[in-house]
Amino acid sequence: MAGEEARERGRELAKFVAEASEETRAEANAQEFAESDRENQHFLEAYAQGICSLCGAPLTTFVRDEPCIHWLLRPVGFTKWDFPAITERFGMLHIQSWLRAVANQEVFIANVNDISDEGSGKLVEVTIRHKGYDWSFSCGEGDYMGHPSAEESSRLPHYHFKMRVNHQAFIRFNDFHITLSDHDIVMLEASRANPNLVKLRYSTPGMGDYLNDDALPSVIQYGIPVQNEDEASFHLSTMIMADEGATISGDLLSNLMLEAREKGVTVTSLLHKLPNVKAETFVTAAPGVVEQSLRSGGRGKKKRT
Repeated sequence: MAGEEARERGRELAKFVAEASEETRAEANAQEFAESDRENQHFLEAYAQGICSLCGAPLTTFVRDEPCIHWLLRPVGFTKWDFPAITERFGMLHIQSWLRAVANQEVFIANVNDISDEGSGKLVEVTIRHKGYDWSFSCGEGDYMGHPSAEESSRLPHYHFKMRVNHQAFIRFNDFHITLSDHDIVMLEASRANPNLVKLRYSTPGMGDYLNDDALPSVIQYGIPVQNEDEASFHLSTMIMADEGATISGDLLSNLMLEAREKGVTVTSLLHKLPNVKAETFVTAAPGVVEQSLRSGGRGKKKRT
């Protein structure tokens, strides 16, 4: 079976992580975060000068014999038929990581929608936006395992890619079956084998890193309100219920809203100051978050604390 050797390495990685001590895992995570910080800093310094952090050329450069991910910013001369040259040199996770870094220069995380729908059967479903560009990656179980087909590209473990420019299709999902690199397969398999301990990580985050049960308390506690809803990453709605026999003081609630405005924090983060009440907060992606361009299925589900 195509990709089985890489899948076996992925399962071995998942087993190693599961059997490692907490101290070893913490040390490995610290090293990984440090490396991500270095990569991100290198990217930021290059991007600020209009330079590609990967090849060192200006972001407007297109040289057909020197494929680079920055081509997806569509320098003059780039066509969709040049896209396979990028994927032959860079794996899906590498391409996605670089585009995430680009998207986060415009607005933090709201331009990277990787909110997972557990019932979708997708290993990867993400849409990334930057100015007039949208890039979408999709890899389902069937894609990952390879389809029994006469077409070689679809028999191999692969993913699909879509690119829009100013809302117009430039590359469609069905234009290419893009072969997953060995590194892609190793990491995807490790994540499948041990999803609680092995997660796909990138140098810059997306919505999925925050819109999950582990991160939601921090979103509620440290979220910063914005005046323009289009600039928001999250929408918080809270239901407040008085304890039996108690009432909710309108004056106290009004004072909390004033305090939140003065401190520049969310009202939700101060609700613990209200006596004799219970609060349930729903956190969803804000309207300004880029919509996932799905091959099938729906948008990420609402999360609750």
